Amino acid sequence: MHPIEYILLTGYAGISFLLFLFLDNPQAKLILLYGAIVYYLVWALAHHAFTKTLSKKIVLEYLFIALIAMLVLQVVFTTS
Repeated sequence: MHPIEYILLTGYAGISFLLFLFLDNPQAKLILLYGAIVYYLVWALAHHAFTKTLSKKIVLEYLFIALIAMLVLQVVFTTS
């Protein structure tokens, strides 16, 4: 395990969560959540690259999940 990687991930997630709680603008919240998704995507791909387990399948899997999350957030934030 790479403790620094997990500290970065947890720190970013915690800061994003706190910002989300204090933001009033739904558009700003959506942008924040998109940023968190992109950060997690980059973090996960970097983690797999460092551990030499990165493959096309893993890249596609993370991209697919990130796109689904973004689509769900877009629907939730535009219909409310």
